[in-house]
Amino acid sequence: PETISQEELDELIKAKAEGRLKILPAKPGDIIYRPEALQFCWVITKVEIYEDEIVFIDDSDNIFRPDDIGKTVFLTREEAEKALGGGEG
Repeated sequence: PETISQEELDELIKAKAEGRLKILPAKPGDIIYRPEALQFCWVITKVEIYEDEIVFIDDSDNIFRPDDIGKTVFLTREEAEKALGGGEG
């Protein structure tokens, strides 16, 4: 694990307090799955940050938001399969 200095930690705390810090649920290079198309997977290629929203773009140019993760887009095939099965499993 990477170590962080007290100075860096203080900067992160300040950024969070000022609303400048957002921890994203995924990053470019992560693989995503959709319940309606379990035979496929996509790779997140970009994260775009706008004044009022953050969007992810995958390698098929599909756009989704952080709030979609865990609802319509999943970070594991197993989570997507559970969603397809109505949450059973």
